[in-house]
Amino acid sequence: MFMKKNLLLRLCLIMSAILALSSCIHDEVYSSSDPSSTEYTNKTLWKQDEKYIKNVLDVYSENENDIRKGSGVPLWDYATTVESFDESFLMVPVVEDNKVVSVLQVPRKGDKVHFYYTNFAAQISFFQGLVFAKHKKVITRESSVSAKSISCTTQSFAIWYPADESNPDPESGEGSWGTRTIVVCRELLEDCAGIVDEFGQCPGGGGGDPPGFPYPGGGNNDPEEEETPCEKVNETINDADFKNKFDELNTTSNFNLDHEVGYLEQNGQFLPAASTSCGNSLEAKVTTSQCITGIMHTHTAKQCNGYYSGRVPSWGDIMVFLHLPVVQAKNCLGSSKEAYHVTITSGGSYMIKYNNDNPPTNTNYNFEAGEVWYENALQKLENTNQSTQQNIENLFMEFIDTYANIDGLEVYKMEGNTAKKLAYNSTTKTTSLLPCP
Repeated sequence: MFMKKNLLLRLCLIMSAILALSSCIHDEVYSSSDPSSTEYTNKTLWKQDEKYIKNVLDVYSENENDIRKGSGVPLWDYATTVESFDESFLMVPVVEDNKVVSVLQVPRKGDKVHFYYTNFAAQISFFQGLVFAKHKKVITRESSVSAKSISCTTQSFAIWYPADESNPDPESGEGSWGTRTIVVCRELLEDCAGIVDEFGQCPGGGGGDPPGFPYPGGGNNDPEEEETPCEKVNETINDADFKNKFDELNTTSNFNLDHEVGYLEQNGQFLPAASTSCGNSLEAKVTTSQCITGIMHTHTAKQCNGYYSGRVPSWGDIMVFLHLPVVQAKNCLGSSKEAYHVTITSGGSYMIKYNNDNPPTNTNYNFEAGEVWYENALQKLENTNQSTQQNIENLFMEFIDTYANIDGLEVYKMEGNTAKKLAYNSTTKTTSLLPCP
């Protein structure tokens, strides 16, 4: 009898321990999710606009009865601003019984914030994994897409699916990574009634319920629209200092030299640079490579060895651009989008740009393998009298497509005060020029 009671007591203690452990896990997820709490700790995989999240949390806490629709608790620690940092937008998972049941989206319009509950399956799946998956990691996001009426951003991460639950650790066990992705397209939603269904429809019919709440962070003006890649290119081209240096380099006498000449932009200053005789590597009197965010230089009409230089950027231009301006623009200006590399030739001038905030992490390029192919192909065009600028551009873009296929890498042909983007068709192996507006 004593042993039976002892066994029962031990079972009760074990059960109590399990319940306590379960309670601890439950509390870890929900501890900062009390709607009345203003505590916030970022538990996502990305950097967030914490100022906006905290301000919106304050608004929600003060107006929960007017905002809340349905059951569930917003987990503010898992709120994401989806790579926006202008106090303009966030989305936060709403959880009930360890399941994400909806997503609360909060855009700002002027000095008001608006709360919308959405029920998109992809978003719910995204946050379910973000909140509850044991093993997860960030993967490189795709480029954002924007236009005057809509702005879309993609954010992704991977979840580990173990092949054997007895060894779920991705470091030692077998399994596979599965991707969870959200695509957020922000539009003006003030006419919706506060609930958007899975088809993007607004069953409430409008009227502003809720009509928006004062934003404590100020913001009387709308968040500024981010510049498009074309706008950034045009802004650089029309900068007075840039234009003066470009015009100085873009001369026949420079193309007929036996060496390249150019400028490096460092901390807003243009520093002269030149290669040695018969050389093609720019040298400048700089004490450090820090904050060199732009390069412009010439290509000679013909190299000393008799080979033609190519009236487009070289493979080396791309490599230098990715390893120097792209990295330094992120470090010194906050975004790799600010970097540029200009190649000035007798057949035209080209600007290389990278349309992502962070330097590329993918290594899907092999310059060494493409170098010989590219230079031989250029020389073949010359030897067969086929070296039209169109054919040279086709060859250059084929090189990028084959050997430097990097998301966000873009090339623009400069024409006067504007530019045209080079768009390559890998099926026809031809290049078209898309005018910048």
